[in-house]
Amino acid sequence: MFCFNKYVFYYQCFIYEQGKFQKLLQLKDTSCSNLPTYMNQEGLEIEDPQSADYLVGKGNKVQYHMGNVYLRERVKEHLQDYVVCPHGDKKKVYKNIYDTFPGRFLCQNSETKTWYEIEENEALGKIAQKLRDGKKKVSFGFSLILV
Repeated sequence: MFCFNKYVFYYQCFIYEQGKFQKLLQLKDTSCSNLPTYMNQEGLEIEDPQSADYLVGKGNKVQYHMGNVYLRERVKEHLQDYVVCPHGDKKKVYKNIYDTFPGRFLCQNSETKTWYEIEENEALGKIAQKLRDGKKKVSFGFSLILV
């Protein structure tokens, strides 16, 4: 959410329930005063990511975050499906991973050190890249049996 003149903004509150984030309520705000300049699409900066969230970035803090570890495991589970499916069906594999992922995909604002949620297309791109990277690491061995 960004603050521009003549726009009405909505704050959306979510609750994590039954493996998904459910919309709890929506608040209308027309003032635009005292809003942070860099917000996620729901209009809220995120101070502390939850353990189910995937963090975009580099370093040990990000790599070993529980949500990132969980996503890597989900990618490993779906890697065989991704490798053997036709090119046109590959999007279904990473869309399935995205739809069943319990958390949000967050990126950190380098200036304020707060987190914001990235758009679905960006998140799908991250998952697709992980699948492509995993595909490169898979080695297919063939055994030749001489009779």
